[in-house]
Amino acid sequence: SGGMEKEDHEWQQAEREAAYFIKSLCPPNGLVLDPFCGSGTTLVAAKKLKLNYIGIEIKPDVAERARKRIGDTPA
Repeated sequence: SGGMEKEDHEWQQAEREAAYFIKSLCPPNGLVLDPFCGSGTTLVAAKKLKLNYIGIEIKPDVAERARKRIGDTPA
């Protein structure tokens, strides 16, 4: 387990776990789609792995947190 990470969203998951599954399931140069991206953990992990990613979030305030988090993450 990647531990409890809840700084950005109440349902936030561990980035380390997201990275593990992305590396295991996504082909090189693949596209990661997160249709319920919340605070963007999966997208941050995909960016760090140098993969393309698309996130969808219905709540504007949560989507903005994800944008900021992704923007603050080095590629």
